[in-house]
Formats: sequence, structure tokens, C-alpha cells
Amino acid sequence: MDEVLSEAVIEKNSLLDNMQTVIISTVDKKGYPNASYAPALMHEGNFYIYVSMLSKHTSNLIKDKKASIMIVEDESKSERLFARKRITMDVESVVIKRETDDWKHIMDLMQSKFGESIAFLRNLKDFFLFNLKTNKALLVYDFGKAFILSGDELNEVSHMN
Repeated sequence: MDEVLSEAVIEKNSLLDNMQTVIISTVDKKGYPNASYAPALMHEGNFYIYVSMLSKHTSNLIKDKKASIMIVEDESKSERLFARKRITMDVESVVIKRETDDWKHIMDLMQSKFGESIAFLRNLKDFFLFNLKTNKALLVYDFGKAFILSGDELNEVSHMN
């Protein structure tokens, strides 16, 4: 792997390893966009969020499975605000049915990551666990440094020229 692609993999891994939340873009039933965020977990190449029906993005994700998410570098740590490190991806949302083995496993992982907040929230019946599935993403981490991420766990990297 050449130096540019190796650097991109390092940047991708750093963003994903440090990710605590994702910015979510959804569309409501009238076609109006909604931007929001949610704490998120990445596990085996999938992103998971656990959100309440009181949040607009939850009903939007149930109604229209298509959405976009972004993981973006903390602006206080950015060297260039016009070129903040970020990964954007189109996703398809799938509700993980409550109390199934998958639901319990992901909720246990979320509780390990986010602590007692999840221990409390997991019992609230208005919350839904979503798997936000993607197989392609865009990584940008400086001017002229844009890469397509694809494959399992977004491990295939190609430079956009």
C-alpha cells in the first residue's frame, strides 16, 4: 500500500476509534430535511444508535430507511476548520427487534461503551435500536485528501483524484 493510502487508513481508523456520536441527516414525511445527532457504536462494520420516538429522526428512520451519517473531528482539535477530518456515508436503517439476541448483544456493547446511561435507557419502551448499514463512505481529512471507503468494515480505500 502506498504512503497516501496508508495515511488515509490511519486517519479513518482514528476517526472511527474515537467516535462517540454520529450526525444524522433524515427526511420527514413531507420531504423536509432534519439534522440531528446520536451516540453511536460501531461493531463489525455497522453503526448502531439507540434513540427515542420523541426524537424527530427516529420516526424519520422508521418511515424512510435512507439516511446519511457523518463522523466529524472535534472542531476544538481541528487544525483547519475548512478541512475538518470527517467520514460521511449513506446508510439504510434497520430496526433491531427489542429483546432479541441481537438486541441484547448490541445493548450490552453499548452499555460497556456508554455506561449507566444505557442501563437506564434500555428499559424505556419508546427507544429503538437501529443498525445503520453502509458499505461505502467518503473520508476527507485535508484539502485534496478525499478517499472512498468500501468493503467490510470500510477497509478498502481508494484515493479520489
